[in-house]
Amino acid sequence: MPEKIDPIGIADLIIRKITDAGGMSEQEKQEFENWLSLSEENKDLWLQLSAGKSYTDFDRVCRLTDKEKHWKHLDTAIHSRKRKKLILNWCSRTAAVIFLLVSGYCYFFSAWRDITDPIQPIRPATRQAVLVLNNGRRIPLNKQDTLVNTEMLDIEITSGQARYRTGPQQQADTVPVFNTVIVPRGGIYSLILSDGSKVFLNSESELTYPVQFCGDKREVILKGEALFEVTHRPEQPFIVRSGALETKVLGTVFNIMAYTNEPAIQTTLITGKVEVAVRDTEWREVLQPGDQACWRPRTGEWEIRQIDVRLKSLWRDGIIVLNDDSLEEVMRMLVRWYDVEYIFDTTLRGTHTFTGRIDRNTDLESVLKKLTLLGGPDFKIEDKVIHISDKKK
Repeated sequence: MPEKIDPIGIADLIIRKITDAGGMSEQEKQEFENWLSLSEENKDLWLQLSAGKSYTDFDRVCRLTDKEKHWKHLDTAIHSRKRKKLILNWCSRTAAVIFLLVSGYCYFFSAWRDITDPIQPIRPATRQAVLVLNNGRRIPLNKQDTLVNTEMLDIEITSGQARYRTGPQQQADTVPVFNTVIVPRGGIYSLILSDGSKVFLNSESELTYPVQFCGDKREVILKGEALFEVTHRPEQPFIVRSGALETKVLGTVFNIMAYTNEPAIQTTLITGKVEVAVRDTEWREVLQPGDQACWRPRTGEWEIRQIDVRLKSLWRDGIIVLNDDSLEEVMRMLVRWYDVEYIFDTTLRGTHTFTGRIDRNTDLESVLKKLTLLGGPDFKIEDKVIHISDKKK
């Protein structure tokens, strides 16, 4: 297919195809099909021109070109196919009009859609992920139920969850086979490992784990955020590696947040007991329920603080709990959950912090309105970008 097309030539083919004004050679038919396949906009344009029921709609597009008079001539001719001689007489003039439409269609039709179509709300995260097997095979995980057969264990894919069927215990000297679940921005997903442990993955997160645990420990690697409900197995501790932070448990419920764009890696213990440590350092602490360990890789600082654990796990149900969180912290959460970006249109006066609860199961505009009510700045959504500016006085 040629990289460039001749708009005048395409316009001529469009007129001939609509009006039956002369047959098209095989080469011309192929040129027309090639033009159609170049873009969805070309297909839309052809549908608008060829389908009588859409002429009224497309006329609104043509009005933007200030070529209404020419369009009426074309519309009359299309509805009077018997007047072929008249059509051929002004065919060259009409070709120029369609050339303008073909050349400027994308711009004008987009502008028209922006005016007439209602703005679609940006919805929250949905249950979606990608499963990457050890052989590189990638399996989309969505609401469709299916059974994935692997060399070791079968994987049941149900609505929003992947479950590994249990199998015979592997020997200690067996080489583990790893899978990875990748949750994109705007997604959430849950996973049941072969030992029965449950993992709830937040947006923009990734978990790498053995298909079947072997040896004297159960070890997984986390990027992003996840809530773990670990099956009790004292003889085989469960270890989560998140960057330099290592969390070791016997059987418990805990949350780890380890996003690369966050200043700290956090381990929050909800029930049970865990030990946290930083690789290549002497820092090691045993957490009690309600403890949150914060490790800041850039500065090497760490701290243990008490939090309300009843609130920490609510993200799994779509509830954002804010506790004096900065505007930047809140925006990073929204970026992950709604798959958007944000920019500051102006330098904000003062600082903005937020305390309260926000339901992430609602659309983005509703969330931003609540942030403004909580003392935040003005927010404006354009496409998938949040524009932030000071409130107008």
